[in-house]
Amino acid sequence: MDKPIAATGPAPEEEGTGSTDYKSSSSQGVMKVEAANQKELIRNTEAMFKNISEYIQGELLVTSSDYKLLEQMNHVTTEKYKAMTDQATDLVLFMEELQKKYVSFQPYLQQIDTIEKSVDELERTVMLMDEYTRQLEGKFRLLNEREKAAMVTQVKSRGPTTPVRKNTGEERKAI
Repeated sequence: MDKPIAATGPAPEEEGTGSTDYKSSSSQGVMKVEAANQKELIRNTEAMFKNISEYIQGELLVTSSDYKLLEQMNHVTTEKYKAMTDQATDLVLFMEELQKKYVSFQPYLQQIDTIEKSVDELERTVMLMDEYTRQLEGKFRLLNEREKAAMVTQVKSRGPTTPVRKNTGEERKAI
């Protein structure tokens, strides 16, 4: 029952038939592929490092530009604040001058107030005098009317033949 098993694979190689050549050519092919893969890996790695380097340089350039912009902005802001400080200083000096002028004008302002009060009093006095003058004019008219009425009465009492004399200022004094 023991049957020999037939070999189904390649026949065992005999020495000297070239089996080492097959192994060496196969290993040379693998080495060539590995060398090509390694060169490709090196080339890709170098490209990656170059791209990363360019990216980092770009980022550094952007950051540098940002810092330069900030520096310019700080410079402009400093100049504006300096100008504002100068204006504020000028305003303070101007206000101090105005305050000194106001203090120097204070006596004149007090005199103006006093004159204004005096003018108000004078206006009141003028109004009182005007009213008194109107009253005097009214009394004078009344006296003139009475005097005329008295003269008319005298003329009527003398009769039509008696000439009427005008009273002069001297005759009035005498009366």
